[in-house]
This record gives sequence, structure tokens and C-alpha cells, in this order.
Amino acid sequence: MLRIEYALVKRKLIAENSDYRKRLEQIVGEQAGEIRASEENFRNSLDNSPLGIRIVSADGKTTYANRALLDIYGYSSAAEIDSIPYSKLYSPETYAAHLERVRKGQMGEQIPSNYEIDIIRKLVKSVGLWLVGGKFCGMANIDSRCCIQDITEKKRTAKALQASYDKLDKNP
Repeated sequence: MLRIEYALVKRKLIAENSDYRKRLEQIVGEQAGEIRASEENFRNSLDNSPLGIRIVSADGKTTYANRALLDIYGYSSAAEIDSIPYSKLYSPETYAAHLERVRKGQMGEQIPSNYEIDIIRKLVKSVGLWLVGGKFCGMANIDSRCCIQDITEKKRTAKALQASYDKLDKNP
């Protein structure tokens, strides 16, 4: 009788375990689908952003660059941007400031996450950009990300406005 009781209990537990496993697989499948949809939505948001977005690995390689960033720089791919040394991609002042930020970061000092940079676009003279960047936390293979906005026209307008103010100040 005990063996029969034990066999019945065991059979019941095996059936419950099987049902539980099936429910878990269904839940995991649903959640995986939700995660894929969320990732796709996030990727579409990055791809279609009017801001240039770049994600750079700890070894300095671009792991992601959206179309807006490529258009800002004037290159057709992230690999093409990566093929240009930083010293040739940025104005001398911006490159010097970059080296100083790297030095401060290595020393553990606080570095700003927002700053202005000037790049040397492919086939075009220097362009002013506003950069918002920072480190990715908890992602071992990604070091930093940045959003870039072309502020060249804004700088031209500000310069023209200042020239108008200066001209008005000179007139009695």
C-alpha cells in the first residue's frame, strides 16, 4: 500500500512539475517577446533620432552610430569614422580638451558630461557641435555614449546678432 501511495504521489508531483514547466516556458516566451519588442522600439528611437547618437566601447571602437551622427560627420559608416584618428577628426582645441578630459577621468576627477566640440567633417571645414555624453553603468563592453547636436547655425546666428549689437552700440 505504501509503495502504491508513493507511486501515486510521485506521479502527481511529476504531472504538476510538467504543468508548472509549461506555464513557466509560456511566461518566459511572452516576456522574451516583450523584451524583443521593447528593444526594437528602443533601436527605432535611436535610429530615427534627429540627434546624432554614438556608442563607443572601452577600447574606443564605435559600436553604434545612427544616421544623424553619420550625416553630421559626413561619413557613410561607423567604421569609416573609426578609421580616422581622433586628432584628425576634431579641431586642435577640441582634441586638446578631449585629452584633458581623458587625463582627468583617469585620475578619478569629475568631468563634464555636456560640452561644445568642433569636428572636422569629411570634405567640409570645422563644424560646431553640442555634445551630451556619459558612461554606461554596468555594461562591461561599452564605455560611453553621446548625443550630438549640430549648433553651427546657432553659432552663426549668435555671431551675427552680436555683430548687430556691436554696430548699434557704435551708432549714436
